[in-house]
Amino acid sequence: MNEKPKSIWKKSWHGWGLIWVWAILVTATVLIILVILCFLDGSFRRPSEIIGLLAFGAGVVTLLFGLWRLACWLCYWRNLKKFLFGAACAATVIALFYAEEDWRGWHAWSQFKQEWEAKGEKFDMAGVTPPPVPAAQNFALAPVWVESIKAVLGPQRYPEWFGSEFAENGRTNFVDRLSLNIYRTDNWGWRNDPTNGSWAKNILVDLTQWQSYYRGTAPAGRNDAPSTNEFPIAPRPQTPAADVLLALSQSDGAIEELRAASQQPYSRFPLNYTCESPAAILLPHLAKLKLGVLVLRLRSLAELQAGQSSNA
Repeated sequence: MNEKPKSIWKKSWHGWGLIWVWAILVTATVLIILVILCFLDGSFRRPSEIIGLLAFGAGVVTLLFGLWRLACWLCYWRNLKKFLFGAACAATVIALFYAEEDWRGWHAWSQFKQEWEAKGEKFDMAGVTPPPVPAAQNFALAPVWVESIKAVLGPQRYPEWFGSEFAENGRTNFVDRLSLNIYRTDNWGWRNDPTNGSWAKNILVDLTQWQSYYRGTAPAGRNDAPSTNEFPIAPRPQTPAADVLLALSQSDGAIEELRAASQQPYSRFPLNYTCESPAAILLPHLAKLKLGVLVLRLRSLAELQAGQSSNA
């Protein structure tokens, strides 16, 4: 008869009692947030911001309330055993699901691989590695390429790409003649303009924009001039095609060397195809190829517009 009342922390809350406690906590949190907003300087005044903040507060209270109820529920050994058993069952089901999916994927890949290998396809690195070619007939080992890659990798690293037969006996003053580019290095506020076109997006090249870009005419909304003069320009404006070709003429020497090297019957860059991870294969020539394509595309368009179809 003299049993002491249980404290609020030990009292068994369930049913509507839990719902009322949760509702009171959420309401109190919302009211506190509204009171705080009344004293702010107006940074939160849009209805969407206020509703979002209130929803965030209610969500945090709900999460904390749920964690508290879970902790209370786990305080009983019987409930804790149920929870551990359920967690173990869930982990087992997940593990079995992934094991089954891994086996199913491996089985499907094996069938696909066997089917296409019977048709002559290759799926290993050795099967797709191009055979060695004579260095004297290899476009990728032309002097302009070798000099450029040595300049990029430096004297410490280029032997791992070319091999010891390309050693330079201590020489380090390599010149990157394939350092081709159509854009300024200072950006000059143009961002991605002018564009070099895109057949996939149906975007045409406007040589007038390129003429303004190379001659130093500021784009719309800007009054500053480029900080450097990286491209040759004529004293007076010419046709857009002529000004673009003049600006790109600084790469004529390298392009002529590439044109001569392209007469070789083979092209095989000395990649390390035996590398354990294909993603780790050194590709110092890739950026050169991409930049070269940009230069050649813009040059060819300007040559076509200038009536130089044979050069294009």
